[in-house]
This record gives sequence, C-alpha cells and structure tokens, in this order.
Amino acid sequence: MTTAVLRERASDGAVEGIAVWRIEQVRDRPIRVLRIVEFLGSAAAQEVLVRAALDAARDAGAAVGDFYCASPRVARPLAQAGFALAPTDAAGGLLPSRFQPLESQYFPMTTLLRLPGAWRGRVQDLLDEGRLYITKSDGDQDRPTS
Repeated sequence: MTTAVLRERASDGAVEGIAVWRIEQVRDRPIRVLRIVEFLGSAAAQEVLVRAALDAARDAGAAVGDFYCASPRVARPLAQAGFALAPTDAAGGLLPSRFQPLESQYFPMTTLLRLPGAWRGRVQDLLDEGRLYITKSDGDQDRPTS
C-alpha cells in the first residue's frame, strides 16, 4: 500500500510538501521495509513529513527504511532523523538496495536526463544549489510483477 502525506500551510492551505512511501514485506523473510519514493517540501514541512513516514514505519513494524535521492537539501532532514548515506563499496559495508528478493550487493543507478541548453554540463552545480531533484525510478523492478 502506498501512502502520500501533504503538508499544508495553516494560514492559507498552500501545499508546503509531500512525502510518498510504501511499507513492503521482504519476500521469503519476516522483514518489513519503509520505501520512501518521493520527499519534497519546504524546510517547515520536512520535519513533519519525516516524522509521518517514520511513525508509519514503526506502526507497521518496519526494520529499515530507504530513500534514493541526489539532493543534499532533501537528504538533510532524513539524515537528521537517522538515515545514513549508503556506502557503495565493501569497505563501508553494503546495504541491500533490492528487497524482492533481498540482495546485499551494490547496484549502480543509471541516470538519464535532458536539461535545457543553458543548464547542460551543470548537473553537479544544480544539485549543490538544490535546484535539481533526482530520485530512484527503476519502474519498481525490484518488486514482483505477479
């Protein structure tokens, strides 16, 4: 089941942020995971959105959570709540990135994007400035199709 939570400003009802997640049962294991698939919001909304996702994970008995994102601005509130950057080599210890079935190896993500001419060649600058938001979108290939 996928859950979406909107954070609305009390004064005028304007949407300040959204978090979307699902709780998954790992195939063939008694483990549940929190999969955050979208997380966007103003600084005022981020703490509320993180707390909503973590409360849902706790209530569902999730053991771990994950979220793939290339935005330091978006990653910051998750890191403050206990999320950590996943190491990509064996020296740092590998964390599973696929749960259907559970696999504990690193799967690099291929990124494809097209930017307007003036922004081409500036992906890292745009990420550093918080002007570009990229999340994992693999068509849920790690989920069963049946």
